[in-house]
Amino acid sequence: HEQINASIETAARFLNMHAQHGIAEDNLQVALVVHNKASKDIMTQEAYTERYGVSNPNFELVSALIDAGAKVIFCGQSSLSRGVPAENTIKGVQMSLSAMTAIIQLTDQNYTLIKF
Repeated sequence: HEQINASIETAARFLNMHAQHGIAEDNLQVALVVHNKASKDIMTQEAYTERYGVSNPNFELVSALIDAGAKVIFCGQSSLSRGVPAENTIKGVQMSLSAMTAIIQLTDQNYTLIKF
C-alpha cells in the first residue's frame, strides 16, 4: 500500500511530456477511469490512513492531475464493492455508475481509450 499506481503515473507523464514540448494543458483532454483494486489510490489521506495505517502514496499525484484539468472518474460499482464511498475520495474525483458507463460516455465525447 505504499507504491504509486503506475497507470496514474503514466497519465501524469503523458501530460508532462506534452507540456515539455509546448502543448498547452487546455489542448489536452485527459481522463482516468478508476475501478477495482485501484479504488484505494483515490482515497483521501484520512480515509487511506485509517484503513491502511500509512499515507496514500497517490494522493499528491491524483490531486495534481485534477488541478491540471484531468478528469478522474470513479466506478460506482467499485465504490460499493471496495467500500470506498464518494466522501472518502480525493476532492475533484467524479463518480460514474460503472467504469463501463464512464468509458462509453468518454468515447461518445471523442476520448480515445489508451490501455496501459
